[in-house]
Amino acid sequence: MRVRLPIIALVVLFFYFPSLVRVSWSLFACFPVDQPGEGPYPQYLVKPGVYFTLDMSQQCWQGWHKLWALAMGIPLVVIFCLGLPAGVALLLWHNRRRTHLPAFRQHCGFLYRTFRPGCFCYEAVVASTTVCLAAISVFSTVIGPYYECVLFTVVFAAALVLQIWLRPFAFNRLHYMQLAASGCLLVTSFVTLTFFNMDRDRDTSALYKEVMGGIILAINAVFVVYCVVCVVLLAQGAVRRLLQRLLNAELAWCVRLLPRSLVTLLRLPSSRMPSDPSVPFGLYKAAAAGLADLEADVDQRHSAGKNVRQQLPPHGQQSQVRGPPKESKAGSVPGDSVTGSGRFSLSGRESWYSLDPPDSRSGPSLKGKDGPAE
Repeated sequence: MRVRLPIIALVVLFFYFPSLVRVSWSLFACFPVDQPGEGPYPQYLVKPGVYFTLDMSQQCWQGWHKLWALAMGIPLVVIFCLGLPAGVALLLWHNRRRTHLPAFRQHCGFLYRTFRPGCFCYEAVVASTTVCLAAISVFSTVIGPYYECVLFTVVFAAALVLQIWLRPFAFNRLHYMQLAASGCLLVTSFVTLTFFNMDRDRDTSALYKEVMGGIILAINAVFVVYCVVCVVLLAQGAVRRLLQRLLNAELAWCVRLLPRSLVTLLRLPSSRMPSDPSVPFGLYKAAAAGLADLEADVDQRHSAGKNVRQQLPPHGQQSQVRGPPKESKAGSVPGDSVTGSGRFSLSGRESWYSLDPPDSRSGPSLKGKDGPAE
């Protein structure tokens, strides 16, 4: 739990990061109302000044708003708006030589896994962009809609140029999706600027607004369709990989049902094998070797980097057999036949075996039983 708690806290923090930034900036958002000396009938002004946007009955920097802005607003801005992007950059830069380690990837992999190794700190740039966009949105009531669109256009253009220059994403599909998103936002914000009438004597044509609005709507609709197609393609790839894993799991299950005791016995050194050519022992050995190779391949594909302990002895080495020693029957000639009994361990289970002399009709016979390993 101690290991998972920081990971969960970091994931939740990034999930609510835009909302936290917006709340932090909103504690300083004020709107001027009835400024002295402005507008008609100044003699009728009752309470001119600047009022808190979230509560228009409270003047800014008066009463409880001053306490909230100083005691809670400044720490929130320092922690979330400034500290979090800088903290992410410092964390990743300090551990830049550990980004390939499984332990660090498990804790902080979501911060850099989608980016190239040379741009592993790009998440700090994304967080800084979010902080800027949230600030522009919160203070739009103060700066006005025109300058709000101008600042949005500047931020979108800077993000687009930076992405084209650095190309930070490790996957081409993510790169093109983000590129399309930034392009749509930039075009939308730029066209919106043309709707504002800077010349009060001339009004913007209604036909122009309708045509440009339709073009912007079509561009955004194409972007949405493109995102849906990309998600469907990614889902198809994920389903294909899932079906392949299920098929491999079924294949591994079938392989494990085969008699492993036969595989273990037939991998004994050749000096202990019967030398009678009439015995079809070589066929059994070839089949057992093929099954062992197939099982090893399936285990290797499912181990995902884990070291699988090889319990079967390699060819040419003595098998580690525990239990009663072999007892050859009277009159047997070494090299012609082998008899005896023993115990071997395989996959956490121990099995007793008894090998009878080969018969010309049926070949060597194996008798045994399995039991839990001691």
